[in-house]
Amino acid sequence: RVFWRHSFASEIGATFVHVAKNFDQVTRQEVGVDARWVPLRPIAIGGYAFFSTVEARMAEADLGVQWRPVRPFEMLVDYRHTAPDLFLPRTSIFSVFSDQNRDELGGALTLRPLPRVRILLDYHLLLVDGDASLGHDGGGKLRVLLGASGASVGAEARYLRTSSNGFLQGRVSAIVRLSSALLVTLDADAYRFAEPV
Repeated sequence: RVFWRHSFASEIGATFVHVAKNFDQVTRQEVGVDARWVPLRPIAIGGYAFFSTVEARMAEADLGVQWRPVRPFEMLVDYRHTAPDLFLPRTSIFSVFSDQNRDELGGALTLRPLPRVRILLDYHLLLVDGDASLGHDGGGKLRVLLGASGASVGAEARYLRTSSNGFLQGRVSAIVRLSSALLVTLDADAYRFAEPV
Protein backbone atom coordinates (compact mmCIF):
# COMPACT_ATOMS: atom_id res chain seq x y z
CA ARG A 1 0.00 0.00 0.00
CA VAL A 2 1.18 3.50 -0.79
CA PHE A 3 -0.60 6.56 0.54
CA TRP A 4 -0.49 10.32 0.73
CA ARG A 5 -1.63 12.03 3.91
CA HIS A 6 -2.71 15.63 3.38
CA SER A 7 -3.52 16.16 7.06
CA PHE A 8 -4.15 14.11 10.20
CA ALA A 9 -7.70 13.28 9.03
CA SER A 10 -7.39 13.36 5.24
CA GLU A 11 -5.59 10.60 3.34
CA ILE A 12 -5.71 8.69 0.05
CA GLY A 13 -4.06 5.37 -0.69
CA ALA A 14 -3.61 2.65 -3.31
CA THR A 15 -3.15 -1.07 -2.67
CA PHE A 16 -2.01 -4.09 -4.67
CA VAL A 17 -2.55 -7.65 -3.38
CA HIS A 18 -1.02 -10.67 -5.10
CA VAL A 19 -1.39 -14.21 -3.72
CA ALA A 20 0.14 -17.13 -5.61
CA LYS A 21 0.48 -20.85 -5.05
CA ASN A 22 4.00 -22.19 -5.71
CA PHE A 23 4.95 -18.71 -7.03
CA ASP A 24 3.37 -19.35 -10.45
CA GLN A 25 -0.37 -20.04 -9.94
CA VAL A 26 -2.27 -16.85 -9.10
CA THR A 27 -4.97 -17.56 -6.54
CA ARG A 28 -5.96 -13.97 -5.78
CA GLN A 29 -4.99 -10.57 -7.16
CA GLU A 30 -6.59 -7.22 -6.40
CA VAL A 31 -6.01 -3.51 -6.84
CA GLY A 32 -7.62 -1.08 -4.46
CA VAL A 33 -8.04 2.52 -3.45
CA ASP A 34 -9.03 4.04 -0.13
CA ALA A 35 -9.61 7.57 1.08
CA ARG A 36 -10.70 9.57 4.10
CA TRP A 37 -11.64 13.24 4.00
CA VAL A 38 -12.92 15.65 6.64
CA PRO A 39 -14.57 18.57 4.83
CA LEU A 40 -15.95 20.04 8.09
CA ARG A 41 -15.00 19.30 11.69
CA PRO A 42 -18.02 17.08 12.61
CA ILE A 43 -18.22 15.31 9.21
CA ALA A 44 -15.90 12.61 7.84
CA ILE A 45 -16.24 10.81 4.50
CA GLY A 46 -14.37 7.59 3.90
CA GLY A 47 -14.33 4.52 1.76
CA TYR A 48 -12.41 1.91 -0.11
CA ALA A 49 -12.80 -0.34 -3.15
CA PHE A 50 -11.01 -3.52 -4.20
CA PHE A 51 -11.19 -4.83 -7.77
CA SER A 52 -10.24 -8.42 -8.64
CA THR A 53 -7.97 -8.43 -11.68
CA VAL A 54 -8.30 -12.23 -11.95
CA GLU A 55 -12.12 -12.18 -12.21
CA ALA A 56 -12.44 -8.63 -13.60
CA ARG A 57 -15.12 -7.58 -11.10
CA MET A 58 -15.50 -5.67 -7.86
CA ALA A 59 -14.52 -7.72 -4.82
CA GLU A 60 -15.46 -5.23 -2.13
CA ALA A 61 -16.47 -1.59 -1.79
CA ASP A 62 -17.49 0.53 1.17
CA LEU A 63 -18.48 4.19 1.35
CA GLY A 64 -19.58 5.95 4.51
CA VAL A 65 -20.36 9.39 5.87
CA GLN A 66 -19.83 9.91 9.59
CA TRP A 67 -21.37 12.80 11.54
CA ARG A 68 -20.36 13.66 15.11
CA PRO A 69 -22.04 16.93 16.14
CA VAL A 70 -21.31 16.40 19.86
CA ARG A 71 -18.91 13.95 21.51
CA PRO A 72 -21.40 11.42 22.97
CA PHE A 73 -23.35 11.15 19.69
CA GLU A 74 -22.17 9.69 16.38
CA MET A 75 -24.09 8.73 13.26
CA LEU A 76 -22.89 6.77 10.22
CA VAL A 77 -24.64 6.24 6.88
CA ASP A 78 -22.95 3.69 4.64
CA TYR A 79 -23.11 1.46 1.57
CA ARG A 80 -21.19 -1.79 1.23
CA HIS A 81 -20.75 -4.30 -1.59
CA THR A 82 -19.09 -7.67 -1.15
CA ALA A 83 -18.46 -10.67 -3.42
CA PRO A 84 -17.63 -13.43 -0.89
CA ASP A 85 -16.28 -15.86 -3.49
CA LEU A 86 -13.45 -13.44 -4.34
CA PHE A 87 -12.05 -13.71 -0.81
CA LEU A 88 -11.29 -17.38 -1.45
CA PRO A 89 -8.39 -18.66 -3.54
CA ARG A 90 -9.40 -19.61 -7.09
CA THR A 91 -8.06 -23.10 -6.34
CA SER A 92 -10.50 -23.62 -3.43
CA ILE A 93 -13.55 -25.81 -4.05
CA PHE A 94 -15.55 -23.46 -1.78
CA SER A 95 -15.26 -20.61 -4.31
CA VAL A 96 -17.72 -22.52 -6.53
CA PHE A 97 -20.42 -22.35 -3.84
CA SER A 98 -19.97 -18.70 -2.84
CA ASP A 99 -20.91 -16.65 -5.89
CA GLN A 100 -23.59 -14.41 -4.40
CA ASN A 101 -22.91 -10.69 -4.40
CA ARG A 102 -24.25 -8.81 -1.40
CA ASP A 103 -25.14 -5.11 -1.19
CA GLU A 104 -25.97 -3.34 2.08
CA LEU A 105 -27.37 0.14 2.64
CA GLY A 106 -28.01 1.56 6.07
CA GLY A 107 -26.34 3.12 9.02
CA ALA A 108 -25.39 3.09 12.66
CA LEU A 109 -25.92 5.28 15.69
CA THR A 110 -23.56 5.42 18.67
CA LEU A 111 -24.63 7.03 21.94
CA ARG A 112 -22.85 7.59 25.24
CA PRO A 113 -25.58 8.76 27.62
CA LEU A 114 -23.18 8.32 30.58
CA PRO A 115 -19.36 8.24 30.58
CA ARG A 116 -19.31 4.48 31.30
CA VAL A 117 -22.22 3.49 29.06
CA ARG A 118 -22.02 2.96 25.29
CA ILE A 119 -24.98 2.07 23.06
CA LEU A 120 -24.65 1.08 19.40
CA LEU A 121 -27.65 0.63 17.09
CA ASP A 122 -27.37 -0.39 13.44
CA TYR A 123 -29.62 -1.39 10.55
CA HIS A 124 -29.00 -2.30 6.88
CA LEU A 125 -31.19 -3.28 3.98
CA LEU A 126 -29.70 -6.30 2.19
CA LEU A 127 -29.80 -7.15 -1.48
CA VAL A 128 -28.37 -10.62 -2.15
CA ASP A 129 -28.05 -12.11 -5.65
CA GLY A 130 -30.84 -14.60 -6.24
CA ASP A 131 -33.14 -13.16 -3.56
CA ALA A 132 -36.44 -11.83 -4.87
CA SER A 133 -36.97 -9.60 -1.83
CA LEU A 134 -34.86 -7.30 0.30
CA GLY A 135 -33.29 -8.66 3.46
CA HIS A 136 -32.86 -6.99 6.82
CA ASP A 137 -29.94 -6.87 9.23
CA GLY A 138 -30.28 -4.88 12.43
CA GLY A 139 -29.10 -4.96 15.97
CA GLY A 140 -28.09 -3.20 19.13
CA LYS A 141 -25.26 -3.40 21.65
CA LEU A 142 -24.96 -2.12 25.20
CA ARG A 143 -21.58 -2.01 26.97
CA VAL A 144 -21.08 -0.78 30.57
CA LEU A 145 -17.62 -0.17 32.07
CA LEU A 146 -17.49 -1.22 35.72
CA GLY A 147 -14.34 0.47 36.92
CA ALA A 148 -10.86 1.74 36.21
CA SER A 149 -9.57 -1.84 35.83
CA GLY A 150 -11.22 -2.20 32.41
CA ALA A 151 -13.91 -4.63 33.57
CA SER A 152 -17.15 -4.43 31.63
CA VAL A 153 -20.42 -6.21 30.91
CA GLY A 154 -22.38 -6.15 27.70
CA ALA A 155 -25.51 -7.37 25.97
CA GLU A 156 -26.51 -7.39 22.33
CA ALA A 157 -29.28 -8.55 20.03
CA ARG A 158 -29.29 -9.03 16.24
CA TYR A 159 -31.98 -9.80 13.68
CA LEU A 160 -31.00 -11.03 10.22
CA ARG A 161 -33.48 -12.09 7.54
CA THR A 162 -33.08 -12.98 3.87
CA SER A 163 -35.43 -14.93 1.61
CA SER A 164 -33.54 -18.18 2.31
CA ASN A 165 -33.31 -17.96 6.12
CA GLY A 166 -32.67 -15.70 9.07
CA PHE A 167 -32.05 -15.67 12.79
CA LEU A 168 -32.54 -13.80 16.02
CA GLN A 169 -29.41 -13.66 18.16
CA GLY A 170 -28.91 -12.75 21.80
CA ARG A 171 -25.51 -12.40 23.45
CA VAL A 172 -24.20 -11.43 26.88
CA SER A 173 -20.53 -10.93 27.73
CA ALA A 174 -18.21 -9.87 30.51
CA ILE A 175 -14.55 -8.87 30.69
CA VAL A 176 -12.65 -8.95 33.99
CA ARG A 177 -8.97 -8.04 34.42
CA LEU A 178 -7.58 -10.10 37.33
CA SER A 179 -4.09 -8.64 37.03
CA SER A 180 -1.93 -6.74 34.56
CA ALA A 181 -1.09 -10.03 32.84
CA LEU A 182 -4.42 -11.92 33.17
CA LEU A 183 -7.68 -11.04 31.45
CA VAL A 184 -10.79 -13.25 31.66
CA THR A 185 -13.67 -13.03 29.20
CA LEU A 186 -17.03 -14.75 29.35
CA ASP A 187 -19.52 -14.99 26.48
CA ALA A 188 -22.89 -16.66 25.97
CA ASP A 189 -24.62 -16.70 22.57
CA ALA A 190 -28.07 -17.96 21.62
CA TYR A 191 -29.60 -18.17 18.12
CA ARG A 192 -33.12 -18.87 16.97
CA PHE A 193 -33.27 -19.61 13.23
CA ALA A 194 -36.34 -18.86 11.12
CA GLU A 195 -35.80 -22.15 9.28
CA PRO A 196 -34.07 -25.16 10.88
CA VAL A 197 -30.44 -25.58 9.88
